[in-house]
Amino acid sequence: MGRWDLRWLFVRKYAGDRKAEAEKELLPPDSVYPHAFTLTRVQPNPKEGGMLVHFSYSGDIQEAVNVIREHLEDHEFRPLLTWGKVRAFLVKGRPFVEDIVRSVPASRLKVEFNGPELSTEILYKEFRPFGKIVEIIPANPLSKDTLKSASIYFSRLRGATSARNCMHGAKFGNTELSLGYESQMVKKREEICFKSEIFKKNDFICFHLFLF
Repeated sequence: MGRWDLRWLFVRKYAGDRKAEAEKELLPPDSVYPHAFTLTRVQPNPKEGGMLVHFSYSGDIQEAVNVIREHLEDHEFRPLLTWGKVRAFLVKGRPFVEDIVRSVPASRLKVEFNGPELSTEILYKEFRPFGKIVEIIPANPLSKDTLKSASIYFSRLRGATSARNCMHGAKFGNTELSLGYESQMVKKREEICFKSEIFKKNDFICFHLFLF
């Protein structure tokens, strides 16, 4: 959507409404957590959908995430515009929330390796929780690019946006990941064309928590 597209106003309002909803309903009461839980900030992501939930916890972080997931499962929150279940993921990297016009969310991710490249098995293990994966294309050993990269194609846009927000900047040993979207090349009738992802209401305004 362009800078002056009136739909952007709706998206921003929708994101703001979901922020208030997260603070009031989507997170369980503080008394439910085994240790002290403090919500510090909720950061909506109007462009990709979802939001980042920043918090502090005196116990094990994964324990807090499990409590939140159980709360979401028990109540089955479903946003009006998407009707998909709200899900929560633990952020392992550094989310890059931006509004670059030409950076269009797509179901195919480009994963750059700043360090030794990761195997297909490791990529599958780390990225599968975000959604069903159609294909993983490993790094080309003959590529002359400074940074080697692999491509991960999700069956749904939601899986790709979730993965990008949670895994960008994640470190695995001596390797740091840099994630971005790439257009899907489709070959049809002996012609090569680029299939760009279209902002569909049910995908673009998806709502799921990212936990930091």
